Amino acid sequence: AGGTGYRSTDGQPLSDVAANNPDKISLQNALDPNNNTTQVADNTTDDYYKDMTIYITSGPGAGQFTTVTDYIAQDRLATVSPAWDVNNLPTTASVYEVRPAVTIDGTGGGQSGGGSGITARVSRQTDGTGAIEEITIVNRTPNAGTGYRQATAEVTSGSGAGAILKVVINPKGGHGSDPVGELGGAFVMMNARLRGAANTDLPIDEDFRKVHVLVNPKTLQNTLATADTYAKKGAVKARPSEAFYAAVGTLQKTITMD
Repeated sequence: AGGTGYRSTDGQPLSDVAANNPDKISLQNALDPNNNTTQVADNTTDDYYKDMTIYITSGPGAGQFTTVTDYIAQDRLATVSPAWDVNNLPTTASVYEVRPAVTIDGTGGGQSGGGSGITARVSRQTDGTGAIEEITIVNRTPNAGTGYRQATAEVTSGSGAGAILKVVINPKGGHGSDPVGELGGAFVMMNARLRGAANTDLPIDEDFRKVHVLVNPKTLQNTLATADTYAKKGAVKARPSEAFYAAVGTLQKTITMD
């Protein structure tokens, strides 16, 4: 990601203001990402943290994620949306992180339309420069995010500049769940050619090889075959029939897949 000069602040709320105002949180002084000294601007500049995100990392309210919509510098008071869960409000025992916001835009394919549902946050920045080091998906649930074929991401607040984000999307079900589709096995083109001239004998120096992929092969002791080679005939067996694998030559570099 990189970039430089992005604002951030970590700490614990100065008061339990959320108890009576579930859309508020009081912030401590921030650190200047360029020199690690206490920022003056966060005490004097209204909306200094506007549009940045707040994530409660531990304590009451842990796991909640929201966005600053207003910031009163004199009181160091932030208004957030959505508001905190009234049954799990942050207190002075909570620990928060204020970070630049990340926006993810996805496109779908076919009739699925655009991808949607993923929320991400900046989870680590470089001390001294404010550079962005890590982006973390917030809503890690089985149903979070659907329909993505490709996506773009950008840092949209925090005053810094220069961060470049790249979204990498796993295939549906995860890598290895559909080897044929993931590796394009349905689109492999084969070309067979017999060399020689008409009315002559066929050459006998042609090579023919058959390659198999074994999923989770096991040894005769019923343990996963994880060694690099198995040359002995009947050394491993494969599911679902559990039939013995008769190795002709050497079984090279077994790769197991869950």
